[in-house]
Amino acid sequence: MYKYLLLLNAVLFASCASSAPKEFMIADLDPLEAGTIDAGVQAYFPSRIKPISIPLRFDPRTDRVWLEFPYETVTYRQYWDGPGREQLIGAVKKYLADYASQNLASRSRSRTRDAYGKFRSLTEWGTFKIMINSMSRPWINLGYTFYKDSPYFLITQRSAPNISPVAGSRPNDSLQIEFFLTKAMAEQLAAAFERSRLLALLPAEVLEESPPPGESLPPPADTVPPDVYGGGPR
Repeated sequence: MYKYLLLLNAVLFASCASSAPKEFMIADLDPLEAGTIDAGVQAYFPSRIKPISIPLRFDPRTDRVWLEFPYETVTYRQYWDGPGREQLIGAVKKYLADYASQNLASRSRSRTRDAYGKFRSLTEWGTFKIMINSMSRPWINLGYTFYKDSPYFLITQRSAPNISPVAGSRPNDSLQIEFFLTKAMAEQLAAAFERSRLLALLPAEVLEESPPPGESLPPPADTVPPDVYGGGPR
């Protein structure tokens, strides 16, 4: 009986994580590769914003894009649905406008990390890619922060309880994760989330024309070059 319960829980978990009501379906296709974006995470030895490359995948069945990345020896998948992507695109536009008008205040990160809003998301994680067996519904904060006198667009995945029905002896919360993005990185992510670009990934038999060829990105350096912002934080 125990084996059957485990099997039932696994099916329920897979269904919750990868399915969506029919009204969200764009096409009955397996997830598609959607390119790679660059972001920065805070490193401490030495102290810097360390660049990482994050592959994106687009699921036409659920209209979700997920970012898959390693963080503290754990593999995470951070999901962005349509409304979340639109909120990110709008937040980047506001950040760039505030940056251009020198309107970024040097307040504490806790006060500016949700300056452009927040929303509930879905996150999965596991020790290995083939063992993604935990899930949470964290808040995603969109804002900005200063690091060593340079501003960054900030995406914060807040910690949240593990709600996986197969968590078993793994009730650990998902970690709080921060992505630091320069202006160029923020614009790159916003462009990757544009609906027209995602729809262009669909095969020619789904669309009337073939998708445009993707662009290759140069490998990141060891440290994210910061943006220059006036005379520093005000």
